[in-house]
Amino acid sequence: MRPIIFIFVCALLVSCNNSLDQPDQSHPPASTFSVIHDSVPGDSISKTNFYVEFLRDKRVLLKLDVEIPSPSEYSIGFSGRNMVGNHGMLFLYPNGQTGPFWMKDTHFNLDIAWIDSDNKIIGMDTMIADTEKYHHPPGKYFAALEVPEGWYINNGIQIGDTVNFYYDPEDVGLKR
Repeated sequence: MRPIIFIFVCALLVSCNNSLDQPDQSHPPASTFSVIHDSVPGDSISKTNFYVEFLRDKRVLLKLDVEIPSPSEYSIGFSGRNMVGNHGMLFLYPNGQTGPFWMKDTHFNLDIAWIDSDNKIIGMDTMIADTEKYHHPPGKYFAALEVPEGWYINNGIQIGDTVNFYYDPEDVGLKR
């Protein structure tokens, strides 16, 4: 069932047009999907088993568990926490996005990867804790993945690698 969901989401990502080209501070989803508004603020969806796989030359390099916040929590991300485990946080933008990320009220350094509509990593950056510096992507992205600082380097993940996503769109606040 998961591969079918993955194919469906990929097809949607490829067919979407970007209507929000302006950068912002809060990372709202640029989506034609309907957002489910009945979730309770602060009620993270991380209790489910979402993950991504990193591939190079069609060979799986490794798997990473991820949290996927509801779109209403995108501006919060990892902020306000005292620590992050060995997992990532995935932000999904079905229409694409060009906006930057920042680290206001995030108390530990993170690395970010921007992922395009072909599921390729198009850029990476290290973001320093408790700063308001904007971290701009190299182009239009459809997902952004934050991980603990050094995680990409320590695991050999590089620009150009492929990222496969495993989640149910309805479970992350997006309706089909």
